[in-house]
Amino acid sequence: MTSGSPSAEIRRQAALKGGYLINEAIRELIAPTRVMELTDHWLRQNPAPLEAIAAVRNMILRSVIVNVYRVQEARDHYLCPFA
Repeated sequence: MTSGSPSAEIRRQAALKGGYLINEAIRELIAPTRVMELTDHWLRQNPAPLEAIAAVRNMILRSVIVNVYRVQEARDHYLCPFA
């Protein structure tokens, strides 16, 4: 570890935290994709459980919105102030 000014250390820590949070949020976006594939399988059933599909897709949409917001927050608060 190099000895830098406190400003450089704060930037390094912010970059590490921001990178971790962005990676975590992006990883969390993979799960809804997998669940969406499951609902496509359900559509091929006869009769299709439409209420269950609608509920699961609603949860998927909410999850995606929250995780996109998490990416934006990590970017805005950990990475952009130091650019």
